[in-house]
Amino acid sequence: GTGWTLDFAARRAYYSELFQPQNLVNAVSLDTVSMTGSMMIGAALGGSLIYLVGFSGTYGLLILLYSLGLFLLLFLPSSSKTTQTYSSRGTVFAQIKETISSLISNKILLDVFLVTLALNLFGFPYMQLVPVIARDVLGGDELLFGFLLSSSALGAMAGSLIIASKKIIHLGLLYLCGALLMLIALFAFSFSIFYFVSLALMFIVGLGSSAFATMQVAIALRAVHSEQRGRAMGSVALGIGASPLGMLGTGYLADIIGAQYSLALSSGTGIIIMLLLMLFLPTMRNYSSS
Repeated sequence: GTGWTLDFAARRAYYSELFQPQNLVNAVSLDTVSMTGSMMIGAALGGSLIYLVGFSGTYGLLILLYSLGLFLLLFLPSSSKTTQTYSSRGTVFAQIKETISSLISNKILLDVFLVTLALNLFGFPYMQLVPVIARDVLGGDELLFGFLLSSSALGAMAGSLIIASKKIIHLGLLYLCGALLMLIALFAFSFSIFYFVSLALMFIVGLGSSAFATMQVAIALRAVHSEQRGRAMGSVALGIGASPLGMLGTGYLADIIGAQYSLALSSGTGIIIMLLLMLFLPTMRNYSSS
């Protein structure tokens, strides 16, 4: 989790150094395409491997792939050139305090954080419930579960390709609507008892998540000066950090009332909160690239 946070903040902050503001949305969309495309292949491959060689064999292959990735990283060329230099900003606690102050004082960044927080509390914990629903409700094995997650990734990849090919004006509205679409599709998925209906709903979940994820990064980067982009991504990562709390809650409810009802309650609550955010965050709702 710590390693992921470093990657999330540093890699996405680097976008604004590589691309002009008017090209950020398209660049982030293409990055999302690469990630969701990999996720689509990985989910199908993972489900197939579990079906064929079990969990131990699958984890063994993962260890080999991670080792190969680390080996390749060692040979990447490094550059000492930087476009800007930054002076020391004091202790870690001073930097954290300054980051929180920046988050509170920047209305757009605060709105991004609130939407991110809501979706990671009530939306993204669905990932831990999907395998339970796939097994107990849809009657699927590991192979079918893999394809179920691949359908979500395929939807995200399709949505990201569409966004990358368009000039998006209403960034904030797309951000909010993407989050809402994802929650609505999850709510419908929680009541589905047919595999192919669930497959289609997972595709729609991916479409919504692609709009949310792309705009989340693009808006946050556009909302701050270049020297604050790392902190902007750190603020977004802070909102994403609420996901474990959501997983804990949905997992606890799944033990008591079942995975379907737990997902329905979580996503239904998310829908209500997202509608309220759309109503009470006019700055985000009207935020555009113009």
